[in-house]
Amino acid sequence: MKATKFLIILNTLIFISVFALPEPLFSQTFEIFSVSSASLLNGSFWTIITAMFLHASASHLFFNMLGLHYFGNVVEEKLGSKSFLLVYFAGGVIGDLFYCFFTPGPSAVGASGAIFGILGAAMLLNPSKSIDLYIFPLPVGIIGILYTLIQITFFTLQLEGLRTVVGYSAHIGGLAGGSTLTFLMKPFKSIRGVIWLMIFAIMLVYLYPYISIIIGIGGFILNIIDSVVGFVLYGLAGAVKYLVFG
Repeated sequence: MKATKFLIILNTLIFISVFALPEPLFSQTFEIFSVSSASLLNGSFWTIITAMFLHASASHLFFNMLGLHYFGNVVEEKLGSKSFLLVYFAGGVIGDLFYCFFTPGPSAVGASGAIFGILGAAMLLNPSKSIDLYIFPLPVGIIGILYTLIQITFFTLQLEGLRTVVGYSAHIGGLAGGSTLTFLMKPFKSIRGVIWLMIFAIMLVYLYPYISIIIGIGGFILNIIDSVVGFVLYGLAGAVKYLVFG
């Protein structure tokens, strides 16, 4: 089994198991296994890994696993399973460290840092690869550039006082960690990827109005799918809770 598929299945099973727990076990799970600057300072170093496998909602899980499916397969195809996992966990750990440094208060959960690490790797390894993330095919490089610009924009606003539950600092950290590690492992291929990204950046200047329409329509469709997936996941968690706890 591919590592990408295994991680998707594992994250999904953990989500269902956690959301099947009754209170107060549910809350205690998030308290014990989520990451924050306080948890690290208190010596709970395991949280920097365990937080990557907890998700706050079905929507949170869906969009992370969707990104993992598309970008993960691109990276695993180029690096192999072992190096793919190295990039994945490096992105997740560095993303968590960024979050704890720039957001010292609330705890964080989710695989977003790891996913952005994989995105950074995919942008360098195969930026011209066309994927159907937004239903309509777009190159990985174009999607990656847009995501990067959005994360940088909101991260900057967050530093200036924007209040949001989204951990943009974790996204930036994961992106930086994943792309840096990939560059070190595959320098010549990464340099070629950077050239492709420069070409796509120029194309975006002229094609952005059309690409934004594609993303808008695709995003609307994905939100509908997200609602259906959420209904199924919460339903499965409820069924497990009933069978196990009554």
